[in-house]
Amino acid sequence: MKTNRGMKVRFHFPVTMTAALAVVSVLAGPAASMTEGERALLKGRAAASTLRDSVREKLVASMKGSGPEGAMKVCSYQAQALTREVGEKQGVRVGRTSLKLRNPKNAPDAWEQQVMARLQEQAVVGILPDEVFEAAELDGRKVFRYAMPLNIGPVCIGCHGNPSQVTEEVRGMLKERYPSDQATGYKLGEFCGIVTAVVPSD
Repeated sequence: MKTNRGMKVRFHFPVTMTAALAVVSVLAGPAASMTEGERALLKGRAAASTLRDSVREKLVASMKGSGPEGAMKVCSYQAQALTREVGEKQGVRVGRTSLKLRNPKNAPDAWEQQVMARLQEQAVVGILPDEVFEAAELDGRKVFRYAMPLNIGPVCIGCHGNPSQVTEEVRGMLKERYPSDQATGYKLGEFCGIVTAVVPSD
């Protein structure tokens, strides 16, 4: 499906995303006027965006204050707390994951692995979508799964770039804290993972 944001979204419901956004942004109608899927999509997008932006703000501030070493500490010690905080406030399960793991706690489940494999293929040919949204079943319950792709930005290179771009201190921190780290060798702008949200059915 093509949406009014120019993105492809896997959306298995009869009402289009254009109609959903029209209800919200133009008519400002009540949430009850939207379908369950449309409400879940907006909730998943809000949660993922909040987590992405919160982590990014912390990284940028730490980078300015103490360089890559400070940014590394944000990912190591603050990101998990931020994830829990966002999930509790938004009422969804939210997280970050990658096919090249650093923190084992962020390991993807089967759905996330499949989505990232597909996104990786799309990124290679230059058609990476803005988001993925699907109805699914989790632990015997109907849920909605949301994923927002992440790309390597300038603030990420100091911890995730090629060895020549990672300081000796950061390499030492990675070796000590994440001896099985796989999340290095990235180039600027490269697809690296997703922010994901699980939205319960109404």
